Amino acid sequence: MSDISASERIARAVADDLNNAASTFAVSFLAKYDPKPEYELSDLKTVRLNVVDTGQRSLGRGSRGCTDYEYQIQLITQVQVDTSLAQVLTRLKKLAEDISDFFMFESPTGCEETIDRVEVAELAQDDDLKTLGLARFSTTLIFFGHRDKRE
Repeated sequence: MSDISASERIARAVADDLNNAASTFAVSFLAKYDPKPEYELSDLKTVRLNVVDTGQRSLGRGSRGCTDYEYQIQLITQVQVDTSLAQVLTRLKKLAEDISDFFMFESPTGCEETIDRVEVAELAQDDDLKTLGLARFSTTLIFFGHRDKRE
């Protein structure tokens, strides 16, 4: 077993899967796993999707000798606003919903954990960045899964 947490493994896999499937989404973006992203304003001409693991918790013993877990992954979408803020936020919200739908049917590639289902816990808009000409929208996805008890 590797030294990184299961939620970090899942977050890294989510970022990789999103980049591999980016052309299938209506909004083009670059996804990256980075707990503390720093961007120059010029970098935000392209939609940046930052993937962060926000933790995991055991839900107790499940069926077949497995332990059930909840893995929380936050997707933070940022872009420079060069048109109407309302239009940009509508596009970012749609992207968040499309990404959520994508993982409803597709477990992150290469995860040691078995993902049973994904729920969207939160879609939130950050209004504090309007004065800087930026839009940010965050989505919290909860991946419910399990691992063998023997691990």
